[in-house]
Amino acid sequence: MAFKILVSPVATNNIDDAIKYYRMQSQSAAKSFRKKLFDAYKSLQVNPFFAIKYKNLRAIPLKNCPI
Repeated sequence: MAFKILVSPVATNNIDDAIKYYRMQSQSAAKSFRKKLFDAYKSLQVNPFFAIKYKNLRAIPLKNCPI
């Protein structure tokens, strides 16, 4: 069963800002960031409980983020 990923408006704004920043550095860096982000979403859809835990926070790191 695939779970639905919900991204808050604040997170969406932060992601958009990150993509704009990467795009200013390099078009390929922006594409790489987007791909890694969507790969993380796919992983969380399949297994949402696989994440780093810290108290009540769950997170999945983006590996080898550009720049």
